[in-house]
Amino acid sequence: MDIEMLTNEVVNRLLDQIQIQKKESMYDEKKRFLQSGGDIISILDYTPSALEHLDDIKNILTYEFLVIGELSMDELAAVANGVSMNNKSDVIRRFLLNGKKVYIIKDGLEHRSYKDIAEPTYFTVFEDYEKKILQYGIQVISPMALEKIYSSKTVSPVISDINDYKNCNESSSIHYSTDKKLITQETALKMTNETTVFLKPSTIITPSASDVFRENNINIEYV
Repeated sequence: MDIEMLTNEVVNRLLDQIQIQKKESMYDEKKRFLQSGGDIISILDYTPSALEHLDDIKNILTYEFLVIGELSMDELAAVANGVSMNNKSDVIRRFLLNGKKVYIIKDGLEHRSYKDIAEPTYFTVFEDYEKKILQYGIQVISPMALEKIYSSKTVSPVISDINDYKNCNESSSIHYSTDKKLITQETALKMTNETTVFLKPSTIITPSASDVFRENNINIEYV
């Protein structure tokens, strides 16, 4: 074997080894998300990082999405009005301005704890703030629903039209989420582990049940 052939053999083996190492690093590298406050959310194949322990704030946009475990009433008002009052509200604003997903854990919204005792008219101020941040694309969600969104290994086809759903199921029977003709709050709470609820066209949903579906970001499909 001459020196040129030997050199080529060594180079080829080195290149093969580099490719193997690249593939291994791809499998080892986990996606990351940023979280502020609350119990750390456990999501398969994702590594959480606490915003409060982040040294370099410049790298926040390298995280795939942001989870807010606790949001005070002042912070809610600031976010609703696009104001940066502290590090948390500033990061929320940065994520939204860069088109990244922001999730708020519903039990971490401080104003909700006053719902049953607050003066009704005054409480609507904070309800309006919450509605406003939903318009920004922020999702108020339960930990279980959030984990289900990102932990699912199988991705269901996106159904944008009722005819698409029928075509997907033309060879099988339709499985409704419930056969009840009236969906109450109690019934809706039992379906919070679903991302899409399939109902018959004549099904009636009470306002309180609609709130449950909205708060848990559950889609309603009438089939």
